[in-house]
Amino acid sequence: MTNENSNETIFSAEMTTSLQGQPRGVHLVGSVPLSNSEEVFRTTSSILGGRLHRIPDGETGVRSNWIGWQINFLAQNPHLEVLPPDPNSYAPLPSVRLRSPTSSSDITFDSLGYADAAIASYAAFSPLKQTGVIPAHCRFQVSLPTPLAPVVAFVVPDD
Repeated sequence: MTNENSNETIFSAEMTTSLQGQPRGVHLVGSVPLSNSEEVFRTTSSILGGRLHRIPDGETGVRSNWIGWQINFLAQNPHLEVLPPDPNSYAPLPSVRLRSPTSSSDITFDSLGYADAAIASYAAFSPLKQTGVIPAHCRFQVSLPTPLAPVVAFVVPDD
């Protein structure tokens, strides 16, 4: 409901009660600042267990800085040249550009590490779920960035 004179929102008692009710679920997007996936699974299950429907592995270790670890995969591609970080940028990170002469259609990536990370994390998740540490209703969540994210972060715009 809105007050016509001031455009401020006015909540009825019924609306306020429903807004202050207990949350029904929790969605963890991906990164959890703990040391490894087992610690993420144990900690989130013990604190949020009944409210979680799926649990990510926390993107721990080398993956702890969202897509920052992808520069290593880009750097290994023979069709890309690594450029030094711009010291004046907000977050000085290396970037890549196409080597000459290379067409973008020539570039392929065998592995970006996400499948390997998910398989390794699931190896920690499965026994914890089987022994009841992780609630039976919870599923394993694999969190992936959009393909555009590492391109925008690391590829020189002209390429």
